[in-house]
Amino acid sequence: MIKRSIESIVGKTITGVVVKRRKSEEISNITNQIMLVFSDNTYYEIWENTYDAISSAGRVFPGGIEAARNYGSDVMEIIIDVHMNKAFF
Repeated sequence: MIKRSIESIVGKTITGVVVKRRKSEEISNITNQIMLVFSDNTYYEIWENTYDAISSAGRVFPGGIEAARNYGSDVMEIIIDVHMNKAFF
C-alpha cells in the first residue's frame, strides 16, 4: 500500500513540509503526521504510530500548503511548518 502511494509522488517538487502532533492520546494510535507539499498545489500525508514507525501513507490531495495546514486541525497541532516559493529538495 505505501509503495503504491509513494509511486504517485515520484518526480514531484517539494516546496513545503508540515509536521503535526496529535493533541490528545485518547484519539487513536497515530501520533504524528507529515505532509509533503508540492509545487503543483498538492500534498501527500505520512502517518507515524505510537511505536515511532511509519504506519501508513495516504494519497496525493489537492489544496497545497493551506490545505495541509488545516487538514485534521481539530485533533492535530502543527509543530513544524516550512514553505518555500522555490523547491528546497
